[in-house]
Amino acid sequence: MNCSIACSQDVAPADPPTHSAACAVVFQGNNSEHLQYCAGGGPIGYYGTGDCPECFAYVNLTEGNTNVTVFNCLTQLGVGGDVVECSPATPVSAGARHGTNKVFLGILMSMITTGILVLNW
Repeated sequence: MNCSIACSQDVAPADPPTHSAACAVVFQGNNSEHLQYCAGGGPIGYYGTGDCPECFAYVNLTEGNTNVTVFNCLTQLGVGGDVVECSPATPVSAGARHGTNKVFLGILMSMITTGILVLNW
């Protein structure tokens, strides 16, 4: 199996192998370093599927780093599009997770747009 192809496909990956709140990114380029930076220097773990055990990098979140603050940091660093999971401790199904990310992104974009409109008023 070609892991570079399998890991880059736009399919719902498995949840990070943790019961804690966590954020995960596609393991490519400097994504894992950015993730570690945004999560306050916590240790990084890797996971994948089948023959490709290192498709994604993840970090458990602490009280000081919520899923929202880490996601916002990753977005500011240009890694937001590579986030595959950034959620509280409650695991969700793969389909619901992608829907939640889209809803979250929509709310975030609405807040940014509103802020820009208010500042320009």
